[in-house]
Amino acid sequence: MEIISVSPAEPEVQRLIAELDTYQIKLYGQECCHLDSADELVDSGAHMLGAYVDEILVGIGAIKLRGSYAEIKRVYFIEEYRGRGFALELVRQLELFASDNKCPRIKLETGYLQGAAMQFYTKLGYVECLAFGEYSDNGISVFMEKPLFGLVEI
Repeated sequence: MEIISVSPAEPEVQRLIAELDTYQIKLYGQECCHLDSADELVDSGAHMLGAYVDEILVGIGAIKLRGSYAEIKRVYFIEEYRGRGFALELVRQLELFASDNKCPRIKLETGYLQGAAMQFYTKLGYVECLAFGEYSDNGISVFMEKPLFGLVEI
């Protein structure tokens, strides 16, 4: 697997963003989802990574620098590439990007029906926290954070 910087504007990246949107809307409904479009990711200056296996894009993830913290967005892998450690490496690279940019902590929002995602982030040292930024407690979102001080590259 190779992880490289990608643009949210690339068609293959947009395809995975659309798959993630479909998945999340099916779980929670459109009105309860916080779906950054490719344009929003570009406009915000998000740093996006793509995971490739045999030159095929199999996963994506982005991070937004927000001053006192960084926010992970749009982590998604094609189903047959889950559970292989690829997401772990991609998230670690997003964390290192935040750390390199002097962000003291990293935050994310996921949904209560995404048990595998919550378990994954807990394994990486994330803990539940209060709503942050423009989010509000809505009974659906689960907010998590992790301090980045002392982050060790694996």
